[in-house]
Amino acid sequence: MAVFTGSLADFEKFIGPATNRIVTKLGKELKKSQKTCQNNVLGEHTTVAEYCGKYKSLDSAHFSHKKLDRKSIIKNILNVNFKNGNSYSVDLNTFLHHYEEAHKPLKDNLIMLCRQHHRAYDKKHKVKNEYYEENDIDTEVKADKDITKSDVKQLKNKLIDSLDYLKNANSKIARISGEQWNFNIGIEEKKGYLLCLNQFDWTITVLKYDFSVYQIGNLKKDGNKISLLIPFSESEFRDKFTAYQYEMVENINLH
Repeated sequence: MAVFTGSLADFEKFIGPATNRIVTKLGKELKKSQKTCQNNVLGEHTTVAEYCGKYKSLDSAHFSHKKLDRKSIIKNILNVNFKNGNSYSVDLNTFLHHYEEAHKPLKDNLIMLCRQHHRAYDKKHKVKNEYYEENDIDTEVKADKDITKSDVKQLKNKLIDSLDYLKNANSKIARISGEQWNFNIGIEEKKGYLLCLNQFDWTITVLKYDFSVYQIGNLKKDGNKISLLIPFSESEFRDKFTAYQYEMVENINLH
């Protein structure tokens, strides 16, 4: 029988990773019914209750606004079952059983969120020391970076050098801005590629367009450029003005 004796802080330090593995396991079960980021259902409890649609690399997030964050759950279990004077004496196997049971039913205790909205949600409710499960994401490298126009230009040049179909083709690159990608294409650039950069998970989705066949976008006042607005999604890349669905060529992980 494995037993821990010590403070709450020490317990979290040493047992935290084990609790995280349980949440990851439960999250895989929850994802069967919550297949995309559920940020929009949080309403007033999140920063902006916008529809996300992201379905890759989701986190199993605790309901921070209900005080059901990881730390609160651990503290409650310890106080009810393992209090020993000013410290705790914990049978670890028994604790882990209690911890898993405390998350049921899953829909009342966990919610699937993308990393971007998970961090924003926890920050709003001042939750610290939540574990962000590395197995649920590709990597955190540069996920929160404020990428500049110069960075984007260099990235486009690197892609052109590495992808043969871009070398002699028209191509434009754009970051997510206001939950959408915005491209301005010269009317003479009838065919080409749109490089949709997601600076939050450091991926690029390459889309193909063809003005010579389809009416796409909105002609700008100067008559020389067409504006393309594509609301953020990972499954349907539709033009905001015409509802045209772009052909996805490939998704590139930049890590």
